[in-house]
Amino acid sequence: MRRRTIRYSLKSLLIVFTVVAVYFGIEANRVAKQQAALAILEKAGVSPIYDYEFFRKVKKGRIVDVGPWGPVWLHSLIGADYFRTIVGLNLAGSEISDEEVIQLSSLLHKVRYINLRETNISNKGIGQLWKLTNLEELRLSSTEIGDDGMASIGRCSSLNTLGLADTPVTDSGLLHLKKLSKLQTIHLSYTSVTAEGVIQVLKSSRDTLKWLNVKHTLVDDSIAQHLQGMDTLELINIEETKVTAEGYRIIQESLPDCSIGR
Repeated sequence: MRRRTIRYSLKSLLIVFTVVAVYFGIEANRVAKQQAALAILEKAGVSPIYDYEFFRKVKKGRIVDVGPWGPVWLHSLIGADYFRTIVGLNLAGSEISDEEVIQLSSLLHKVRYINLRETNISNKGIGQLWKLTNLEELRLSSTEIGDDGMASIGRCSSLNTLGLADTPVTDSGLLHLKKLSKLQTIHLSYTSVTAEGVIQVLKSSRDTLKWLNVKHTLVDDSIAQHLQGMDTLELINIEETKVTAEGYRIIQESLPDCSIGR
């Protein structure tokens, strides 16, 4: 009986060691990829956003800065990257290249936020972003990313915020976004999109969209009827569009709790 107990104990211990070994093997691979990504970011002159920064704690109405989990001595022993994960990339205004963004897309699978505003990124550079299944916020304003790039963006099913202001995007590109069912905010100002294209985006986000910015676009009164019933909308900007006073009235009456920029 005692031998059987010892045998089962050894078997259980072996299972535990195997599970731990597999876990650390997976973590070691993640850390290696993260360190490769850090080298790319350092070259571009930008710093990443880690999970402990992204999910800051709030106590008594104040944001409390916290560091990576785990004891500091263990950070020094095996490396801080085992206790922190890159979840955000603020690359706005940087010299990051298409090739580097593609590399980052393959190295950092837990990224939730990417800002590429005012960079030289092209459609090629964002072609692999669909692999980032956790990506929730993507800012591409003031770039040369156009309709071809939207095919990849349309596959980012977790997106809730998308910035496309001041880009070459047209109605054709917006067709690729019609399946983004979690979209809450979309910025399309200073583009050549029309109501027809915007309506395609609205079809899948009728129950989620909160902010819609179409300032300085070709949007006209035909959008008004498609906004009816979208009670989640909190802000619409229709400044410098073709929406007339009548169109504004229809929107205002159907969405009395929504702020309308005109």
